[in-house]
Amino acid sequence: PDGSLLATCGWSGNVAVWTADAACKRVWVFRASAERLTGIAWHPNARPTLHLQAGAKGADSNAAANGMEGQEGPGAADDTVALATGCADGTAAVWSVKGKLLRKLEGHTDRLGRVAFHPMGHHLVSAGNKV
Repeated sequence: PDGSLLATCGWSGNVAVWTADAACKRVWVFRASAERLTGIAWHPNARPTLHLQAGAKGADSNAAANGMEGQEGPGAADDTVALATGCADGTAAVWSVKGKLLRKLEGHTDRLGRVAFHPMGHHLVSAGNKV
C-alpha cells in the first residue's frame, strides 16, 4: 500500500513479498494453497512494512515455500488483514500480516481470476469465469 513492498503469487500456490527498491529482495514467502493462485491484492490499510522490516535485514524465509504451511512472517505482531488471494479452486482467502489464514471465501463455481479490495477496505471483490 505504501509502495515499499510488492506481493506476488503464482501457480505454485506460494505468496512472496519483495522489497520494491532496486535490490528487489524477497523478504517473506508462505504457502497459501495447494492449487494455483490467480490473483492477489493488498488491503488498502495494510502496513506490512512495519512487520517485515525485521526480516528484510538478511532473513530470506524460504521455509514456507518448502511446504511449511502456517509460517509466520518476520516480526509479525497481530492478525490484521493484509492480503487477499484468489485461487484456481474457486475460493478467495484473506490473510493476516503473519501469513495466517483469516477467512476462506467460497461460492464461485469455476476458478477465480482476480481479487480486489474496495479503497475503503470494507469489501473484497472477486471475479471468476462463472458466477
